[in-house]
Amino acid sequence: MKLRWRAASAALAAALLLGGLSACTSSPRTSYTTASGEEVAVDWKDFPAPSGNEPDQLLRAPVAEDIESVSAGILTDITAALTQEFGLAWATSGESSWHAGAGNGYGGVAMSTTYNSVSWASGTVPPSAEWARVVEIVNGFASARGLDKTGLESPETFVWFGTAYGDTQWVSVEIHDAALAPAGKAASNYAQIKQPPAAIFLSYGATALPRNDRPAFIKDLEPFAGLERPESTTSDKVRPPFRSA
Repeated sequence: MKLRWRAASAALAAALLLGGLSACTSSPRTSYTTASGEEVAVDWKDFPAPSGNEPDQLLRAPVAEDIESVSAGILTDITAALTQEFGLAWATSGESSWHAGAGNGYGGVAMSTTYNSVSWASGTVPPSAEWARVVEIVNGFASARGLDKTGLESPETFVWFGTAYGDTQWVSVEIHDAALAPAGKAASNYAQIKQPPAAIFLSYGATALPRNDRPAFIKDLEPFAGLERPESTTSDKVRPPFRSA
């Protein structure tokens, strides 16, 4: 039987070439025999999904071209509900961004791209006794879109933060009130990083496939079907940025 290596799609191979990809560690390889008796060897450098995401998660997620509207929808719904209940006013901070070309963990390039929204910040916060209700509202809208409940952390009495995850999407929330911190130290810290002393922060992010890359992604997955994914060995960034319009 003839042993052959499965190559990546032409588009992926071109991206690797243009990116001048190099890796310090050799990528893992797996050999197997198909039901028809064909012996196949795959190089995990050709795996099209990014490190940290499973292919089926990416295929269930919205395509990259729809992510900005998904982000606007969920953040608008959450801020509107919080405003109705607590009378909050909101402003955005920072800029949204796309980050393409994440490594696949084996010295190769993933076909996906990652989006991070602007942050929405309220100028005031409800009393701390109502913070659980804030999180409940966030969880309600996150769950409606298939995300899990927010995993909250509270390292200090004056701040709560957490992120709701769902496949390759996430919604992050932070609630803080420096007036609840001892000795007023927190207020000066927030001033240094140009954040209000009391605020709710909300943001959205997602890793997604551009619509036109889905067929090539599915095709490049075929040689890896049913194989156990090795531990990551590298992380590279080589693809040009994705643009939704």
